[in-house]
Amino acid sequence: MGPFFAFLFLAIGLLAGYMSLFLLFLILLPTAFLLSRRQWKTLCWGFVLLLAGLLLSFFLPRGQTEPINGLFFVVERKDSYCILLSWQGRYLLYDSEYDLTLFSIVRIIGEGRPFGFSHFEQQFDFAAYLNTKGVYLLLDPDSKELLFRSPFDLRPLKEYAFSHLDKDCRLLADSLLFGASLYDLEHYPVLNSLGLTSSMALGGFHLSFLLAMANKILGKKNKKIYPMVDLSIVTLFLVFSSFRYAIRRIFLTRLFHLINGKRKTPFSSLAILSFVAIFMLLLEPFSILSPAFYYAFPFLFTLRLFPSKREGKWNYLQFFIILTLFFLPMRLDSTYVFSLLSPFFQLAIMPLSHLIFLLSFTCFLLPHMGFAVSLLSRFLFFSAEKVHTVSPVFVSGKLSFALFFAFYLLLFLALTFRAYHRRKPFMAFLAASVTLLSSSFLPDFRPHQSLYFIDVDQGDCTLVRNGRGNILIDTGGSKRDDIANDCLIPFLHSLKITRLDAVIITHYDWDHYGALQDLKDSFCIDAVYDAQDFLEADNHTLPIIGLEIQNFNRYGDGMDSNGQSGVYSFALSGKKILIMGDAPKEIEESILEDHPDLRADILRIGHHGSATSSSEAFLSSLSPEVAIISVGEQNSYGHPAQETLATLAKLDIPVRRTDIEGTIHYVFS
Repeated sequence: MGPFFAFLFLAIGLLAGYMSLFLLFLILLPTAFLLSRRQWKTLCWGFVLLLAGLLLSFFLPRGQTEPINGLFFVVERKDSYCILLSWQGRYLLYDSEYDLTLFSIVRIIGEGRPFGFSHFEQQFDFAAYLNTKGVYLLLDPDSKELLFRSPFDLRPLKEYAFSHLDKDCRLLADSLLFGASLYDLEHYPVLNSLGLTSSMALGGFHLSFLLAMANKILGKKNKKIYPMVDLSIVTLFLVFSSFRYAIRRIFLTRLFHLINGKRKTPFSSLAILSFVAIFMLLLEPFSILSPAFYYAFPFLFTLRLFPSKREGKWNYLQFFIILTLFFLPMRLDSTYVFSLLSPFFQLAIMPLSHLIFLLSFTCFLLPHMGFAVSLLSRFLFFSAEKVHTVSPVFVSGKLSFALFFAFYLLLFLALTFRAYHRRKPFMAFLAASVTLLSSSFLPDFRPHQSLYFIDVDQGDCTLVRNGRGNILIDTGGSKRDDIANDCLIPFLHSLKITRLDAVIITHYDWDHYGALQDLKDSFCIDAVYDAQDFLEADNHTLPIIGLEIQNFNRYGDGMDSNGQSGVYSFALSGKKILIMGDAPKEIEESILEDHPDLRADILRIGHHGSATSSSEAFLSSLSPEVAIISVGEQNSYGHPAQETLATLAKLDIPVRRTDIEGTIHYVFS
């Protein structure tokens, strides 16, 4: 247990440094245990590693934003970018031409600058992903001098092996073999809903199957050469995966097992896993924040801390149930939904995915096997589509930390009794953990009064909640991204919203209504209104979810779409909210003439902060407590305009922006 506790101290030190020093209180539990056992040596090593974790998290270089002239080593290579290592830290460098291969050395003159990625709510956070690799800056080169171009370029070999596969089948094969991302897959939403995207790319899952099959073929007579065969196969995959993190973990584990077999007093499998985790964290401290680490290692440690020596079909079924339960809260924390048939489909599809994995591997020797891979892959996609269509879906919303903690506590208690072959307590605690997690699927019957200015990149979208009613004002829209399925629906699910009472459109510019049709196709919407519907109603007002929503713009006849934009006003818990759409200054002037007493506590600024809207007279008359600007980061329009920001500053109106804060949220009593 000594190496495991040493790992715990190192992990706590790193997490405390990266996240919060309050996490240092976690060392009290392992410290108390070691003191009670009088394990002074382990305790001393633990505090050494705790200090090492703190020092690494605080002082490991993270690049510099000053001018740079230095040597860089390519430590990771992707299709459109690479990660460079220097004494100043790691940098992201865009290289779609593939000038630099893995392990190349290059001299670069340039400067580092912060990331400026476009973003929207629920989007994959590429900046956070890079942070888990120790990358915090983008390298903007003025000149590059290639000093050594490594011959390590596997693209031609992969092109040859997968030459008989179409794009989707190739992505699946690459994911099964080497853990490539499935995000560009046409069937990605379906596979993700069924929880297959993580299992397809789960580091080492299919590789472990290949190793087990190889050992079975060798038979018990050749048991002594198992470690060498395992290490040889893993080394091959390590090279072909371009030294992927998960394969490095498996390689080190097999290497440590090989060394351990030569010891007179071998270490336990728990100790070996602890050594591997410590070694990998000392080399790459940032990886403790990566799913590649916190998905794999906690589960592997759980299996070793709570082993089951029984074998047979019942034990395999237990393993699959525990595997599903262990990762389910993590899945719910990112997708907020659970497809009822997904565990059964994963269990049924597992032999097929193993077969596709093996056939994909043989493509490197016989590329024509790609026809079989394509056939089986299309069957997998077809089956997933059918199951996705018929499977009931439960919405969990965002899980609370208390539920997370209680669930894993109950699960670990169940596994403890399982390790001691106490079947009844095991089943009781397992049922309790399932019941607790199932409670997250109960509908939310609480009344709400809240306002969300949703980050939809360069667009507008506002969620209004009153009582148990929910409406969207505008939907955002992008020619590049699926705002409905990638942003709005997951965000609504995170709030346990499964239907909308209405969607209200200000005007028909794509960045305000472009996601509407996809949203209607995938989500339950009771009604859709636009500005004209309000103008045809008495006093230009419609009662929706208990709110009297009024359109103040009746002056847009003969103007462009911005001039016809709805200007919606309503009160929520005594706060007056005004949504300006893209209404220009001419409309503001007309509204002010007819409604000189109009006020707004929360003002959604017109036209994303453009200079065509938000006149000083209009803003001064409204006198809002806060102005909201919905705008995309580093957008090509130059929004918000400096003129608008200067006017807001002059009037001492606080400004909040979605490009800086992301989604902006107000909760009213």
